Parts: sequence; structure tokens; C-alpha cells
Amino acid sequence: MVSLKENKKTTNQSTVITNGALGMILFVATEIMFFSGLISAFVVNASDNIGAWPPKWQPRLPVEATAVNTLILFASAITLFFAIRKTKSKTDGNFKTSSNLLKITMLLGGTFVALQGFEWVQLIGAGLTSSSSLFGAFFYTIIGMHGIHALAGVIYLFVISLKIIKSFDSNIKMKMMQTLSIYWFFVVLLWPVLYLLVYVLPSKG
Repeated sequence: MVSLKENKKTTNQSTVITNGALGMILFVATEIMFFSGLISAFVVNASDNIGAWPPKWQPRLPVEATAVNTLILFASAITLFFAIRKTKSKTDGNFKTSSNLLKITMLLGGTFVALQGFEWVQLIGAGLTSSSSLFGAFFYTIIGMHGIHALAGVIYLFVISLKIIKSFDSNIKMKMMQTLSIYWFFVVLLWPVLYLLVYVLPSKG
């Protein structure tokens, strides 16, 4: 006969989603609504400026260079995916591998943020600022907010890469990975939408 304690333990282990993951899902949902508002405003203003969005006298965005940077961000999602798989095996050796993969994910994410920062310096030097045009204001607001989320994610990745080694509870490690993955996959999957909307489509006009 299964004891109440054992039954409770089994129930907890079979929980599909943790409280931390649920909280992160709710946070991501609010961020999706926030970015949806920014995107809607961008689209409305773009439709009111047909043929001049961005203004012809403003510098063009580096579509090709940012495409390469996009691939770097996608690569970080792949390394995170394998880090999660290693964590699920619940062995010490794989936990170390998972930690190393998280550090690689962090480096890829950090590279993405650094290249975005370098891009901004170049664009500002070329004359595209938040006050130079409405397009510039939208560009730095939308892309800047994503950059802030990406930077926060890089810090988050670094913290979890350390905690996953120090923690002795494999279930806690899985909970941390679950919450982290929700946030970072949100950052990665949001970017193609912003890239196409802000970089690619205006360049076709």
C-alpha cells in the first residue's frame, strides 16, 4: 500500500508546471501585450508615412549585419535546448555540461547585445537618433526594450549557470531551468518579429 507521504511526493514530481514557471508565463504574457502595443503603434505610423518610412534622409538600417546577429541569437536557443536536455538526465556530469552550455548561451546572448550596442553607436554617428525622426524614436524604443530584455536574460543565464552546479536538489535544478527557458525563448522568438518589422520591411519601401 502506497503511503500518503509517498503519494504526495509522486504528485509533486508529476506536476507539469511549477509556481515559478507559472509566474514567468504571466510575466511573459504581459510583455507580449506591451510589445504588441509598440508594434501596433509602429505599424500605424508606418502606414501613414508610405514611401518615406524611414525618411529618405535618414541612414538605412544594417539589415544584412543584423541578420548575422539574428543567427547568433538563434544559436543561443539551440545551446539552451541542449542544456535543458542534459539537466533532465539528473547526473552530476550532465549538470556540469548543462552549466557549461548555459555559459555558452550567455556568451552568445552577450554577443548579440554587444553587436546591437555597436550598431547603435554607428547609427547615432550617422544621424539616426531618437529625436531625429519618428522612425528613429520607434526604432530605439522597440529595439531598445528588446535589448534590455536580452541583457537581463544574459544576467539570468549567468546566475542559473552557477546555481545549477551549487544546488544539490535535481528537482530544484529542473525548476530553475524551466523558468529560465520560458524567459529566454521569449526573448529569442520575439526578435524575428521585430527584425522583420523594423529592419526588413522598411528597407523594401
